[in-house]
Amino acid sequence: MKLEKYSRLLLVMSGGIGRNIFGTAVVRNLKMAYPDKDIFTISGCPEIFQNNPYVKRVYGFDKAQHLFEDYVFNNTESVILDVEPYRHPEYLGGSKHIVECWCDLLDIPCESTKPDLFYVKNEVEISKEFMTKYDKPLILFQHTGGKFPEGQSLQDRIVAKDAMYRRGLTNEIIDGVTKQLIKDGYTVGSVQHPNQYQPKGSELIHFPIRAVMGLIPFAAGIIAIDSFLQHAAAAMDVPSVVCWAGTNPDKLGYSIHKNLRKIACPTPECHRPNSYAFDIQPSGVMWNCPHSEACCDYEVDEIISAYKEMAGDKYKTAVKNKVVSKKPKQSTQCQCKIA
Repeated sequence: MKLEKYSRLLLVMSGGIGRNIFGTAVVRNLKMAYPDKDIFTISGCPEIFQNNPYVKRVYGFDKAQHLFEDYVFNNTESVILDVEPYRHPEYLGGSKHIVECWCDLLDIPCESTKPDLFYVKNEVEISKEFMTKYDKPLILFQHTGGKFPEGQSLQDRIVAKDAMYRRGLTNEIIDGVTKQLIKDGYTVGSVQHPNQYQPKGSELIHFPIRAVMGLIPFAAGIIAIDSFLQHAAAAMDVPSVVCWAGTNPDKLGYSIHKNLRKIACPTPECHRPNSYAFDIQPSGVMWNCPHSEACCDYEVDEIISAYKEMAGDKYKTAVKNKVVSKKPKQSTQCQCKIA
């Protein structure tokens, strides 16, 4: 689609938190391609685009008052940009990054796949102050992603997991990693919904999404799966250990991270079940892994070793000291962009 004749571009951002975060890279590339046009976004996670200088106005799907009358109905100056990058042939059958696929569908250059998050000063100060409550360095650990279970029962969790592509770690690995980090002198912040499995001994990190992401620059480290935390960490230039399973870091990840890959079956990193590509079994239910989700079955030692290698002397210091000062240093290395 040629966009030259339009002055207003309404970019539709469907999907979850992670998709909206890497969608910020699409917004930036769109603005670079058309610097004189106004860009509007509508999404289920409008807070991701808060303070974004490339966006004229942000709408939520549940609060889109007057958007239709002002920018859609009988309006030849506006265009709705609603494309599905997960159906791009070079995503499904190749190794092209999802942001590049999205830009292809919009017919714009992709200068970078790096996401953007913009925080104002008081948000940064609140995040920094929150971290003083812990007397040990805090590692943020996101081990589960996707759809939130409706309850805390095992059945609820299985149903939620089956609706998404495979990426979460097993409960045994989650507990093992948490136990080892605590033993080595860390507090483990489990980034999750309360209905998801919480590892023993961890602190529940479940706040409004901007508050959770605001902790990233002040954490001692990040261990994650392919979900929103790894996208947010990339936006803030914070290297993380990312455990990949059914998805591919070449397509959805970032070189800043230490990306662990497990080639555990004849069809690795298959992105299945793929709801965008009608991945339904003859029985009428979503595809289920015939390899018992072997790609999710990491060893505790390989995750801890990867984190030690990435953290270097910082890990040695944490193990040696066990307890650190409650006040973080002034130079926080915060890479949040101050709006």
